[in-house]
Amino acid sequence: MPYKDREKQLQYYRDRYLNKKEYILKINEQWRQNNIEQDKQNKRSYHLKRFYGISCDAYNKMAEDQDYKCAICRKECNVWGQLSVDHNHNTHTIRGLLCHHCNAGMGHFRDDPKLLQLAIRYLNDG
Repeated sequence: MPYKDREKQLQYYRDRYLNKKEYILKINEQWRQNNIEQDKQNKRSYHLKRFYGISCDAYNKMAEDQDYKCAICRKECNVWGQLSVDHNHNTHTIRGLLCHHCNAGMGHFRDDPKLLQLAIRYLNDG
């Protein structure tokens, strides 16, 4: 039902959802069960857009440009089947795609080059 007042329109849709919530959840679950692959794609697309501001096509192009390998270790991803989006947490710019292990390592070192250099020195001295 169209309303000129945006707040009234939103309230109408909230009320409609609450009145039919169980039915809507049931229909949505049935659709997900019947469309498993499409549901996975939808979730992936939503995640990439929401957290990194990129489309699946942009992600796929980045993966292709990296030969589907990690930007650091150059190995193909074998954990969870896809590369993780590595980004600068301050500027939110995407640096590249990393395997799970390299992405976790960067996170553990808090993306700090000085800390990584200290770790390299430690490894070389050992």
